[in-house]
Amino acid sequence: MGNIISVKGLCKSYGKKEVLNSIDLNIPEGKVTGYIGPNGAGKTTTLNILTGLLYSDKGDIRYWDMPFDPNQNHIKKKIGYVPENQILYPNLTVHEQMVLHGRLYKMSKDDIKKRMLSLMEEFDLGQYSHSLISQLSKGNRQKALIACAMLHSPEILFLDEPMSGLDIHMQRSLKKMINSHIEGGGTLIYSSHIIEVLQKLVEHLIVIDEGSIKYAGTVDGLLKKNSVTDLEEALLRTLNG
Repeated sequence: MGNIISVKGLCKSYGKKEVLNSIDLNIPEGKVTGYIGPNGAGKTTTLNILTGLLYSDKGDIRYWDMPFDPNQNHIKKKIGYVPENQILYPNLTVHEQMVLHGRLYKMSKDDIKKRMLSLMEEFDLGQYSHSLISQLSKGNRQKALIACAMLHSPEILFLDEPMSGLDIHMQRSLKKMINSHIEGGGTLIYSSHIIEVLQKLVEHLIVIDEGSIKYAGTVDGLLKKNSVTDLEEALLRTLNG
């Protein structure tokens, strides 16, 4: 398999603050790619651009070697995104939120119902089906957010700090879901500060700091490059230059 996403010369600034400095990166198909860096490194900005929520200032983005246009939906339909900041409608119930999500992706009523029931069982959300999003705990809102991202069975999943608020049982369920997604031929981009989770899940790793890519390759390659066996130590050495 080749690269499912290719990015060249991606730039983004907010006023005079340069957030992404002409970065190049490739996301291999059918693997879990970790995207890691300190706070403010440019991770979330990158993910928002790649999912069409934010426009870049400059750069070329390709999915399956096709140019990515945020205004066209043929590629966005194949993407699922769990952003770091929970984006849900507080005055909708969990059921209503998921139905709305399914309709936005042009799913049939039967497909929405089937997937919704399956995901509610998987994420233990059935008892909250008719609860308002605003009434849920942080952990249950996170579960609802992940369930919505999975509803339309996307080929590519972007997860930005997905473990936030999840208890130990749901963290295990999410790990199983990630493994199932990859076994089914999917691709996943995983951004997190939890090194232990990255070390267990990630095959390919991209390290960013101050808007520039510091490393891109396998986890084993990063460990060997820094002559260590501990991923945290390898990352610190990479970031400290």
